[in-house]
Amino acid sequence: MKKLFATLISILLLFSISTQAYVLVDLEKANGSGYVTYRGTSIRVQIPDVYEEQETDFRGVWISTMTGDIAKYQSISQYQAEINSVFNIMEHYNLNAMVFHIRIYNDALYDSQLNKRSSYYSTVNFASWDPLAWIIEECHKRGIEFHAWMNPYRVKASGAPDDLADYAATEPSYNIASNPEYLLRTGANGIILNPGEPAVREFLVNTCLEVVEKYDVDAIHFDDYFYANGVDDAATRAKYNTTGLSIADFRRLQVDLFIEQLSNELRAFNERTGRVVQLGIAPTGIYRNGSYTSTYTYDENGNLTSPVGSNTGGFAHYGDYLYCDTKKWIDNEWIDYILPQSYWGFEHSTAGYADVMDWWDKVVEHKDVNLYSGMGVYMIDGGTWSGRLREALNQIKYGAKLKNVQGHCIYSYKHLKYAYQGSGEYAQNFQAVKNEAWKRKAIMPEIRNYDPVVLPAVENLTIAEIGAHNVLSFTNNPQAKFYVIYRSLQPITYAPEEVYDIIGGLNDAETVTYTDSDAGEYFYAVRPLSRTNTLGAGATVKKANLSISYLYDDENEIMVTDITTYGSAYVHDFTVREGYDFVYWVVNGVVRDDLPADCEFTVTANMNLQAVFRPANKHIVLFIDSNGALIATRYVDPGASATPPTDLPDKPGLRIADVPWKTRDNITDLTNITSDRVYVLQYELDNDAVYTLTLDGEISGTYHYNQIATVTTPVEKDGLPFSHWEEAGRIVSYRTSFSFTMLSDRSLTAVYGTADEKSLITMGGMMRLRAAYYSFLGRIELLDGYELIEAGYLIASGNGVPVMGDATVEAVPVPKFNAVTGEFLMSFPESLFARINAIRAYLVVRSDDGDIEVHYSDYCHFEDQEERDAERERLTAYLAGIPEQILVNYDLNNDDFCWEYKEGEDQSIFDLETGVLLKRPMTQAVRTFVVSSRRYPGVQAEHRINFGMTPEGVVASINGNETTPADPEAYNVSTYYQKPFTGYTLSFTRSGVEYRHYAVYHLEITDQAANLKPSKSAGSIGILYVNKTGADLTVTVTQTHVTNSSAYTSPVINADGVVIAIIGAYNDATTVTIPKDGTLWAPAYLDGPVAGNANSANINVKTIWQVGDVITIEKGILTRMYPDLDGAELSGSDKLPPLHWNSSNPAVIASDGTITPDPLADTEVTLTAVIGANGESEAITVIVKKQD
Repeated sequence: MKKLFATLISILLLFSISTQAYVLVDLEKANGSGYVTYRGTSIRVQIPDVYEEQETDFRGVWISTMTGDIAKYQSISQYQAEINSVFNIMEHYNLNAMVFHIRIYNDALYDSQLNKRSSYYSTVNFASWDPLAWIIEECHKRGIEFHAWMNPYRVKASGAPDDLADYAATEPSYNIASNPEYLLRTGANGIILNPGEPAVREFLVNTCLEVVEKYDVDAIHFDDYFYANGVDDAATRAKYNTTGLSIADFRRLQVDLFIEQLSNELRAFNERTGRVVQLGIAPTGIYRNGSYTSTYTYDENGNLTSPVGSNTGGFAHYGDYLYCDTKKWIDNEWIDYILPQSYWGFEHSTAGYADVMDWWDKVVEHKDVNLYSGMGVYMIDGGTWSGRLREALNQIKYGAKLKNVQGHCIYSYKHLKYAYQGSGEYAQNFQAVKNEAWKRKAIMPEIRNYDPVVLPAVENLTIAEIGAHNVLSFTNNPQAKFYVIYRSLQPITYAPEEVYDIIGGLNDAETVTYTDSDAGEYFYAVRPLSRTNTLGAGATVKKANLSISYLYDDENEIMVTDITTYGSAYVHDFTVREGYDFVYWVVNGVVRDDLPADCEFTVTANMNLQAVFRPANKHIVLFIDSNGALIATRYVDPGASATPPTDLPDKPGLRIADVPWKTRDNITDLTNITSDRVYVLQYELDNDAVYTLTLDGEISGTYHYNQIATVTTPVEKDGLPFSHWEEAGRIVSYRTSFSFTMLSDRSLTAVYGTADEKSLITMGGMMRLRAAYYSFLGRIELLDGYELIEAGYLIASGNGVPVMGDATVEAVPVPKFNAVTGEFLMSFPESLFARINAIRAYLVVRSDDGDIEVHYSDYCHFEDQEERDAERERLTAYLAGIPEQILVNYDLNNDDFCWEYKEGEDQSIFDLETGVLLKRPMTQAVRTFVVSSRRYPGVQAEHRINFGMTPEGVVASINGNETTPADPEAYNVSTYYQKPFTGYTLSFTRSGVEYRHYAVYHLEITDQAANLKPSKSAGSIGILYVNKTGADLTVTVTQTHVTNSSAYTSPVINADGVVIAIIGAYNDATTVTIPKDGTLWAPAYLDGPVAGNANSANINVKTIWQVGDVITIEKGILTRMYPDLDGAELSGSDKLPPLHWNSSNPAVIASDGTITPDPLADTEVTLTAVIGANGESEAITVIVKKQD
């Protein structure tokens, strides 16, 4: 958009915003054998068909040095590089929470007076640099929360001495573990702190308080480690179990007491300091086991009473051996969030993801406790995620479906790193997440356990262009935790898709500065996020380009430019040149002789100011039209005459008066100039037309052309208040009395009843008031207290109704309005309508609250709609006939349509003018083009063409390629394809995902005695046998390359693509029958991911097959583009596709595809389609029927 608008504080949009609603679909099993159901039922699990972006979303990742996620500390530079790498990956996937392990074995990865230093931080010198403080600061700079992950009780995993006193002696005296009475031995010969000892509880609470007092953490986070398996706490129970509780109840009570005490202390700390440190728990996924139900009941306090557990059959943390009553902690709202480790996939037999999360969703239904879902990405390696390439995305989509699931946390960082590095199924899972769900940053969910803190809008929000960047600055609010930056090409609506960045608040700085990546014409908004993760009020801004010129005389003009904030107040500071006096301002071409030199302007889009000066010894004379537009300037000696301009603007229905020039104080003489003067061009009526005004169905009067009419109606009628005036079904005024210019017949109706009064912009239909121009009459009407910013017309070259912010829309502000009627007339040359589709009026006002509102006229003029619709249908039909994939040279229709690569697209793949295919990747190579009509340039469409071998939405499986699918255009050929591929592919579907495997080797068997074990340069890569003998073919398996192993599945595929048999382990006598036109796929070791082997396939195609699977076998290039062309019978009226053909008989079929039948006989013609400058595809044969 060439002329845009923005706001200072907030935008109120007065047009509807469409939202994408999802449709629930049955979730298919990964192997295609049916649908996922809830445990023990036939009820199918359903997920949204598309991800619906959430207003807020927790996206975390667990990071632990203990599990090898990151390296231990060695030096400041090494550790900073390590953590910065973590930030890079987190920001790539738009995560907003780091769950960082700071207490692992009763130790500290922080500066502690209560706990010994962790071995992972053994060389840290906290006196010179604190790694944890730096990590937290860097998190907050990026708008990422830091959750301090602590294991409260765990001391040692194994290897405890026989006497716990021997271990206690190794602990420092200030640590609770130095007293063996506070230790318990686990069944794995490990050690935990004794949860039943009050002194232990007190120590752990103090440990947590030490962390929150010393570090600006956002949460204390515990995982699933509480009691441990095999402990003997009989002595503790003998001491403290005075009410006869069972072992289980006693142990649960001890953990309850700790959680409750810590919760109380943290909330007291928050109340005391103004901070909000959360308490979060991430227990194992199952609280207690139960069965399926669709009925949930609650008590009067909103506590879930039934069912008491999820529809699962696995290990439950409520009982032996963890003994933690997490539901009680939720019911009492002791914790701020629960993050169950819902690690299992949808198809897990006893703890399916849907069964687990459905129950947790109901537990928190009436509680101020946030629910997040733990994502077990590590289960890709041999767990219930294996082979399920959309498991992560499906879990996110399912969470979006559940009312109370507000985000996910990934276990663990190293597995996310595998995805980032392009490793197999990790990469495929998170490529889908990145592309379809986590496309942009997300705002943290509000912390509901605290009264929301709503911060006011940021103050002094301004924008500047510095270098090639837009730079925002605003006054810092010390209470702001983060600032959410919104960016859009259209007015800000605060939708999730407008969130552009989230940055940290600055406690001490006076001003926050944010530098964007470029200097585009964007709308921006900033909203502060408080400590309760509550969004504050929004402030919006957009830059305005301000052009200023100093006009000293006819030959002396100085230009300066400035970039300031749209809608802001602007006072220009200039120094008057010696010997000159300031006279007038010219604002956007309109002379304003009423404004002082230090006038405070309200900045509009692309504002143009001209300061007019005159020499001290001369007078200045300005000639303007009736709208104030400057026509000419004259510098006149005192007493001399001013020469008027001769090239004068005409006005529709008017002529220039006999006395053409008059000042506002009625001076018409152009001689003897004794002062500065402004002469206004005078017109008189040159139209004797008479127009009729009809009110409420009755003729009210007649008016001459350009005469002003005024209508009035009572404020109340029949007991109803006045609502508005209406014409042709559109509101034209909210006032009981208003005036307008008669340029045509008008018919108005006064409407009574309730009305939602607002500032109004109207627009009449197209008028032909003068030759070579089309005119439109608009009118503005402002609510009391509202300030006009600008109004005018939007002209659109694209399709649809014009709105501000659309790249195909240009805003044309009007310079002046009729003071009596609020009208503005603008004329556009006929030539303009060859390139635009629509015109619509717009109005920008500032409310009495300081908000900027944008209004549009109900009416919109569409140009040549029928002809343009016909041309658009022609373009649509043409594009529909182009193949989705172009794999050979292809001539585009450049005569009728203009083809251009969409901005930013790589243009090195296909030459639009010559139609030459410059390269053909084996995976997708999709390019988007803008195709426009040469007759109507505004009629255009975007069109996508795939120049790669693999169709869109299909995952390529290729030997010798390490990058697929993370970078699907990183190569043209793999290690084993040294020329463009023309061989066989195997296509199949798993869990709704389509795959295509490119066979390195194939053998077309035409003779039953053929050698079925040809030499292969890569013996560890499979071969596809294709039966071309014309009959079923039975072979001894040992005579083939079929791998003799029960771990492999070599499918026999019939001509319809159905797997009819599987070969695994076999003996010397084993035979197999390959059906006529069928195939046998014999995979080998490298036909699946093999760690460290660059020649392995990126998809497993060696062990996944079952009888009944469908595998589509295809060969070649042309047959993929035009499957019905080979063997076709053609006539002279047919037209071959616009490829670059090599023909065996050019007289019958020319290189451009033109067909000229032989008059005497049918002709068989062999065709090959050219690829690139010299290459050819495989040959096809057609029959051209003789000429009738």
